Amino acid sequence: MYYSRVRKQIVFQYYQSKNKSLLPLYFVYDYLLDEFKNDEILGMSENNDEKWSIFLLELSKFYCEIETIEKIESSINHIEDKKIIETINNQYLAQYKFATRNGIVDLNKKNVNAVVRHIEEQIRKLGGLAFIDNIFINLSERYYSKVHHRYVFCIGTQQIGTMPESEYPWNFLILLGAKNIYSTPRTTVFDGDEVFKEILNTAKSLVSLYELEDFTNVSRLLTRAFFDEKVLYKHVLYSYLYRFQQCDRVFFGKIVSKLFCFTDSVNKKIRDYIGFSVEDYISLIKKLICNVTDTGVNSLDKTIFKNELEIIDKLSHKADICKYYLTPTDFDKMQNNFIMKPFVKVQDNYFFIDCCYSLWNFYNVLFELFENEKSIINSISEAIGKNIELIIREECCDKKFPIHYGKYKESEYECDLVIETKKSVIFVECKKKEFTMAALSGDMNKLLDDYIKAVIEAQAQCLEHARFLHENQKMEFVDSNSTLELNDRKIIRISVGLFDTYALNEHYNTMRGLEFASHKQYSYSFSKDAPKKFIKSKTAQFEKSNRKLSSINENLDVLKKCETDNGSEKEEIKRKRAERLNIWNLSLEHFLFLLNKCKEDSLEIDDELQFMNNMTFCSSDFYLEYENARKMKEQF
Repeated sequence: MYYSRVRKQIVFQYYQSKNKSLLPLYFVYDYLLDEFKNDEILGMSENNDEKWSIFLLELSKFYCEIETIEKIESSINHIEDKKIIETINNQYLAQYKFATRNGIVDLNKKNVNAVVRHIEEQIRKLGGLAFIDNIFINLSERYYSKVHHRYVFCIGTQQIGTMPESEYPWNFLILLGAKNIYSTPRTTVFDGDEVFKEILNTAKSLVSLYELEDFTNVSRLLTRAFFDEKVLYKHVLYSYLYRFQQCDRVFFGKIVSKLFCFTDSVNKKIRDYIGFSVEDYISLIKKLICNVTDTGVNSLDKTIFKNELEIIDKLSHKADICKYYLTPTDFDKMQNNFIMKPFVKVQDNYFFIDCCYSLWNFYNVLFELFENEKSIINSISEAIGKNIELIIREECCDKKFPIHYGKYKESEYECDLVIETKKSVIFVECKKKEFTMAALSGDMNKLLDDYIKAVIEAQAQCLEHARFLHENQKMEFVDSNSTLELNDRKIIRISVGLFDTYALNEHYNTMRGLEFASHKQYSYSFSKDAPKKFIKSKTAQFEKSNRKLSSINENLDVLKKCETDNGSEKEEIKRKRAERLNIWNLSLEHFLFLLNKCKEDSLEIDDELQFMNNMTFCSSDFYLEYENARKMKEQF
């Protein structure tokens, strides 16, 4: 790794300076990298001048300047190197005088803020609301799909080990544009097209900067070999910085009323606390979905009734919109961030920001209204968790999938859902937990806690069920009054969350994340004046979580023994590969999409998951990756 890093730095230095004195140095390190397995070389101390002198003298006999230059030039052809070189020389960065050290751009907050201020200045020239309109017009022309009722970013499927291509950070541009809605209306006529082009190009440079900083998708595919808190944070933050919430409005209209199905007592608490009922809220959402245009910023003054405006007023940004927002990474300052709000209020006018961007925000913003009323939040959360299970169960029943659910005999556990196919048994566990603002702000403890509760706990439950079925060969379900037998079928485990976790959905990342979390343990301590009841409750909670984490490795070991026919190395490699390909983490939206696809095309869900192994999630677009994976299946 050391030799590789030095060789790369020499490449950049030579590319920038064309200093030929660097060529012999490159030749030596390139040779060392190619011969790193040579025990004699590895055994040579850096302080042993005599041995190194002899080694270098012998090596110099093979040195050829022309061949070395050719090798350096060919190494620049790698797409990652090209991207870095282009960024260093980018005309839009030149004015900010970013220094380069050993081929790496020296980023600091002052320089990055200079880029942001420049973009904001261009936004002011256009005017806030006009700028947002321009963005959506541009998106509409290039990306909007009337078939899917959402934006489809046309980024091609990437091969394993190559650099994913990025798009403009539209969320970032809209956030900066929204800040200026309250700016004084422009009086001077500007060349809008030219200014807009400059904004896009400057933004593109900013994307490249963050890639150089190893901030976004430059290293996303490297997680197949490594997974830690830093990688997890990049994956989660990437989704919020670079992607619209691409939710199909038809799907949302169908699902939202089922998610918000509460008991009469909970409905009464909600109405008494916020002044309107859940039924009124759902009615407003469905009305907006039906009446607003496909894309853009929609004025609501002509389509909304007075009582509905009162609801919208409680859900809108006011004059403090993005007040503390400076750079895309300032999530800790974005307490009233634009991402979590579907409406903007400008003086006495209300605007609804595009359906594709805002639909899931209707879910998020409802919880904000109960920030100081934990009893209502807890009641809603519990109900929604159960509703997710019911929605999936109902969909499976409607589509005539053989299913089982609930408690099973001789065990303390219960399954949210089991789907049977001819070749597979599919365990499905549902969680409504999402990544909180604290996790997005860089609190690693909170990030891990959210990840464990949103994904790992569901996978741990699936492992318990799989172990029981392997050891007993059948499960007798009490709630569904049914019996499930393994009958030499493979087992697939799926954790279903309410929201899409983007790159974490890739099956490699799901398995790596599971293995990573299995070695984690919650640590806890309390202040001296903490109430005994609180300490007892929290201690029990932490210990229960630690037992779940500890059980993951144990269950994986048991499954290895059950699933391996013999002890040969070849069979073990096969088993490990199958194990990785049979674990998934999907959103509710994506899982229901797969169920619907299976019904429409008379397919088995395990077959759909099998060809989804070709999905890389490099584009962060499930539907696009799905279509590309299907095309690959048809080709081969």
